[in-house]
Amino acid sequence: MFVVAVIKRQIHFFLYNLCIASILVSLQWYNSGPQHFKIGSPAVMQWRYKLTASEQQLAKDFSMLLWERETSLDSNEWITVAALQPSSGKKVRTDSNIELRNNLTLYINRMESFYFSRFRCSFISSFASSFSDLVVKEKGKAGNQFDHKLLFTA
Repeated sequence: MFVVAVIKRQIHFFLYNLCIASILVSLQWYNSGPQHFKIGSPAVMQWRYKLTASEQQLAKDFSMLLWERETSLDSNEWITVAALQPSSGKKVRTDSNIELRNNLTLYINRMESFYFSRFRCSFISSFASSFSDLVVKEKGKAGNQFDHKLLFTA
């Protein structure tokens, strides 16, 4: 009985560590870093992501990237502005002022005041994944500049 209990404990320990490792080693997001934007000027926001080998296999069957913009800062109401299916390269955009370039670069031809909110990129597939969102604020006047922050949310 003692040996069976020890083996069960070792199996539970192994499974626990396996679960923790799968949570820690999964989809990772990267961003282009702080930028400042002025109304009327173009804006570029870049995302990158990295998948594990098993996530890459699952993503071959189905995956999609969605770019959304918050209607106003902290409203938590989101509008899809672009989508990409990585396997086919098919792109869709819902805002004529926004382009999707080089797969993960969101290019805004002309900044308007309603773009100063949060943008997020979500990776959708058959496995659980996170999204990356960033706050876009207007470049201030007379030295009053705001940062464009990257927020990771799982």
